[in-house]
Amino acid sequence: MTAPLLLAELRIDWELTALCVLLIALIVVGCVAVVRVRRWRHAESTALSLTEHLQSYQTLVERGELDPREFERIKAHLEKRQKDRAAEPAPETGIQATRVPGASSPSSPPDTRIQAHADRPTNPPPA
Repeated sequence: MTAPLLLAELRIDWELTALCVLLIALIVVGCVAVVRVRRWRHAESTALSLTEHLQSYQTLVERGELDPREFERIKAHLEKRQKDRAAEPAPETGIQATRVPGASSPSSPPDTRIQAHADRPTNPPPA
């Protein structure tokens, strides 16, 4: 009987509740806006190829905005950077390719059956 009396005395401040809901909604809208802007910027910042970079600098040379010697220096730098990237080893993923004995081709799926370890008995000892 005391619980209904306590709930009857509980007063909800609707103005405070509405402000809290509004604040939560604004935070969610802000997070969505940040995610969309990041995706939009990432989509626009696709890496240019070496030829695209060189074409843009060549255009500057043709317009007289870039010295031809400076263009050659930039070209050498971009080509060196591309060679360095090509010589870089692939990032370590921790995934190692293994060959299954008896597999006919590399495109066949790996053997994923559960196998017992040699050091563990396959059947529990009798009690």
